[in-house]
Amino acid sequence: ADAIAKKGDDPDMYFMLGHTRQLSGRPAEAAEAFGKAFEIDSENSDYGLYYGRELKKAGQLDKAEEVLRKVAEIDPKAQFVFTELGDVLREKNQLDDALKTYMKAQTTYPSNREAFAGAALTYEAKGDNAHALDEWSTYIRMDCCSDFSKTVAHKKVETLKVDDGAPAGDAPADAPADPPADGEAAG
Repeated sequence: ADAIAKKGDDPDMYFMLGHTRQLSGRPAEAAEAFGKAFEIDSENSDYGLYYGRELKKAGQLDKAEEVLRKVAEIDPKAQFVFTELGDVLREKNQLDDALKTYMKAQTTYPSNREAFAGAALTYEAKGDNAHALDEWSTYIRMDCCSDFSKTVAHKKVETLKVDDGAPAGDAPADAPADPPADGEAAG
């Protein structure tokens, strides 16, 4: 904190502080630090992306949406911005907007498997199991063997196949609702 006080106008110091707080599991405090970095350098999409992501984790969905939309505006090629925005919209139960945003993520960064998982979860929430199955299947083709793929995606596919009347293997256990965020261990 003393180093930041001495360099109060250095966004990188706030960005590093945000990471420290993020690693300590303090999303609201991390968001505050990332937000200060983004306030100082509002053209840096990385600052904004981390700010929006931590706001989402802190449950500040309206502010997260506002920040992520700004990031998408200043840098529409910022990797993961549309996936993060889709996650926020899904959490706000704005499912049609979430799907449009995930589709934008998929076309902007076709290798972003989290956009396919997010779309699958959204289709499931809408009760559209056929499209959810397609999205989960695509996710598995992109990531066959990570822990998330094995413990969530494969089981989701089996469940959706059963729901559509096709035979499946063992009934899956309950699985987490979200894919691992960018930078988290996937396998």
